[in-house]
Amino acid sequence: MKNLASTLLSGVLLLAPVTGSMHAEERAIPVTMEENAVSFEVHPLMKQGSVWGPFERGQAWISSHARKNIKHPSGNTSGNLNNNGHYAFYKETIYYNNPADEGKLYKQKSDGSERRKISDDGYVEYINVVDDNIFYFSDHQLIRTKLDGTERVVLRDFGVGGLNVMSVVGEWIYYTEGHEMFGALYRMRTDGTSIKKLESNPVSRLVVDKERVYYVIHTHKLFVLDANVEGKKKLLDGGSIASLILKGTSLFFNYNGQLYTMGTDGQSLTELSDRDARNLNIDGEWLYYSDHSEYSKKLYRIHLRDRTVQKLNDQKTFNIHLAANRIFYYSPDRNEIVSINIP
Repeated sequence: MKNLASTLLSGVLLLAPVTGSMHAEERAIPVTMEENAVSFEVHPLMKQGSVWGPFERGQAWISSHARKNIKHPSGNTSGNLNNNGHYAFYKETIYYNNPADEGKLYKQKSDGSERRKISDDGYVEYINVVDDNIFYFSDHQLIRTKLDGTERVVLRDFGVGGLNVMSVVGEWIYYTEGHEMFGALYRMRTDGTSIKKLESNPVSRLVVDKERVYYVIHTHKLFVLDANVEGKKKLLDGGSIASLILKGTSLFFNYNGQLYTMGTDGQSLTELSDRDARNLNIDGEWLYYSDHSEYSKKLYRIHLRDRTVQKLNDQKTFNIHLAANRIFYYSPDRNEIVSINIP
């Protein structure tokens, strides 16, 4: 298997086990392997009463444990995307919307060095970085470039329309499109092909975990679907749902003006705080938010286990982003982006 360049089949899993290869397909979706194909156990494939050799005709069964090594790299965290994705962190580099230069796309090292503009596109949002490509929205367009801003391609021109949200996971882009306030949910490959509508109703919030998509329609119904399987499941209904983020097998969101958590299976709906927590983001065991229960909307964080609350500033706080062990947020009082260390 070490030198084989054939394609292997295991139910819904396809591998291209070239020495050192980390590429594969799962249900026709390109994915990346954490280990190369050399490590997988191969079993003969049976057909019409005869036994094929493991590599005859380039096909063989692969033991099911191979699936455990598949990973789906995300282009940004759900917390940053929940705050319009103005910051993304990739390979020790921060990619961000620079409000001091009409929201154009910049990058800098974690320590603030090597800062430079990489695109003249203005007011970029929903920045995702996957496999050395940057994806973002600008001027109602979905754009892809290389890390240095070259090879710019407009993947989708939405024209004049409503708000768009986006998340890039592996080889797929999940996004909304429509002419109303919120649009229908779609996905397409990162090369702009294979566009498919996943949800016709207006989607206001979106979180993608591998192939599972959690989303809010009409701002008050939380659903989950598998992008490769027909059908969806309602997880929550009956109130306003905002600021949706994910950590492991738990969802966090603002529900009727209070902070709640719930399992990704729709079970164990639990109130974390009676505060009107908005602009949610998460790092480790701490959840960060601006408190809209108070006029000043200060920055706080709450510990997910013991629910200890800490105040982090005394000014209005919006668009909370976390990158390179720092907190970036917009201060309307100062009309600028403020950066502080994560305590």
